Amino acid sequence: MKTTLQTVTLTALFFLFAFAGPAAADTLGNTLSKHFCGGSDHTYRLTSAQMAQWTGLGVHGAYSEIKYGVTTHYDFWKSSNNDNEAICKKSSTTLSGTDCQQWRVVRNGRVLTKGYAASRCN
Repeated sequence: MKTTLQTVTLTALFFLFAFAGPAAADTLGNTLSKHFCGGSDHTYRLTSAQMAQWTGLGVHGAYSEIKYGVTTHYDFWKSSNNDNEAICKKSSTTLSGTDCQQWRVVRNGRVLTKGYAASRCN
């Protein structure tokens, strides 16, 4: 009985930690979409905790705001198999249509750098 209880407890802990990583990575993605993609800074320094969420995980997040009748949507995206590059996207929607731009993001150590030159979204 004691062995069964230990096995159940260890299995539960395994699943808890297995799903905590992706959830934390999504929180990081939301932070980066708001403060990095949506901000005016071209660099962002990852904390130790954020670096742990970044490494080997897909990081995705989104943030939207409405100002003066214009809806602007910011997206951050990093694939799990590339820890050195990511994408920031900015889509602005008005009555006359949608404009979308994207920036390449590169990582050097703990510092993310967003490029200055934007390209059209794919």
